[in-house]
Amino acid sequence: YNDLPATAMSATGTLAMRLREIAGRDVIDLESLQDVLAFAYRIADLRSRHSKGEYQVDEFGFDPDFTNALVPLVRLAYRRYWRVETFGLEHVPRSGPALLVSNHSGVLPIDGAMIALAVHEETDRFTRPLIATWFGSLPVASWFLRRGGGTLGHPDDTLRLLDSGEIVLVFPEGVRGTGKPFRERYRLRRFGRGGDVEMALRASVPIIPISVV
Repeated sequence: YNDLPATAMSATGTLAMRLREIAGRDVIDLESLQDVLAFAYRIADLRSRHSKGEYQVDEFGFDPDFTNALVPLVRLAYRRYWRVETFGLEHVPRSGPALLVSNHSGVLPIDGAMIALAVHEETDRFTRPLIATWFGSLPVASWFLRRGGGTLGHPDDTLRLLDSGEIVLVFPEGVRGTGKPFRERYRLRRFGRGGDVEMALRASVPIIPISVV
């Protein structure tokens, strides 16, 4: 957490150790508290720079600084709430394009954020998820998704992302996959017509399958 004020980090660590000495156990989850502090500090810094017009977005609306500010909060959910375990991250390339293809775990598409965080933690790269076209018409949500790297799932945009060396994440089940009841959590819904394999072949990039359980 090099971007956190040293004084805040030092004070947090000292408090956690003293409480541990008094109680004989960990009272403060120091790692989680550090994530909260990191999130607060990055958001404050982001707001300050944005107010001065100091930000950049790519042609799809992706703002890496905005996404980086959200990483500590997503990491907190990843480690403490869902307690995600990942296997096979060594297959994700450290450079160059790739197409990640995953099932949806159902209910809410939080799995996309968890996959993106796992890839970022392992490779320090941002994942560009493809989202349903109708998301682009939603107020606030469409802005948030684009700033976080989401791109409408159109073949032309997919090719442009892959040709520019990005890691693209797609869920072939589409919206159908998010509506699965719990009893169908291990079943795949019918795939859409996105032509993901065709896009990977045209861009000559590897396809990396993902299974979310």
